[in-house]
Amino acid sequence: MINNDPIYNYEKWWHEYKEINRLDPGTRIRKKIIKNELIDSHAVNILDLGCGSGELLVYLNQHLPDKQYYGADVSKKALAIVKQYKLVKATYVVDLEKKEKLNKKFDAIICSEVIEHIIKWKNIIYFLKNNTHKKSTVIITTQAGKKYPHHIRIGHIQHFKIEQINKELLKNGFKIKKAYYMGWPFMNIKNLLLTHFVSNDIYEGKEMSIMTKLVLNIFYFFYSISFRNIGPQIVIIAVKNN
Repeated sequence: MINNDPIYNYEKWWHEYKEINRLDPGTRIRKKIIKNELIDSHAVNILDLGCGSGELLVYLNQHLPDKQYYGADVSKKALAIVKQYKLVKATYVVDLEKKEKLNKKFDAIICSEVIEHIIKWKNIIYFLKNNTHKKSTVIITTQAGKKYPHHIRIGHIQHFKIEQINKELLKNGFKIKKAYYMGWPFMNIKNLLLTHFVSNDIYEGKEMSIMTKLVLNIFYFFYSISFRNIGPQIVIIAVKNN
């Protein structure tokens, strides 16, 4: 029987699709971008908003072990996995479909590949405003352009234009430091391959084939040399003004 509960399907991702989450070339390239932006920001207290099972937090702790990390997510099961790594100072259950506010402010908040899953996405900007200091950095990554079947399958509700997100950030007291599209043409090609040619073992919780792993590794290399002014990946870095 199909379960249409979005929380159930979201939690299922962290248990059954660990390998694709780890090997996905987009995930891997975003980790590097986020790490480099955190180095530039000199942030110490860092919250991963929508942290899932902590893949990004583990990576950041390996490369920037002098930081203090926190995780927030709608899924208690995902946060339980994060706690097992023993690298976060605290975790928070946060439902971004509501206007949530914590009792702590952070030097940096990461919101990577989250906003496209949220109907009331402007609540995320509200959260960023109310949980950051003056001069704190926020890092948002999300998707632009067409929603392909695999996007819908993993819960993408909408894709964005940079101007939509920047407008809300500016209204809420942030200055845009960087905002760009990236990934053309290789992210576009991967989307087409996933739609028409690549086996569904990626999204069925099955062990991935050697060919699928090879394709993902090849595309990781190509992502690193893709264009930074056009493509389906959005990266926004903003700093709080007040």
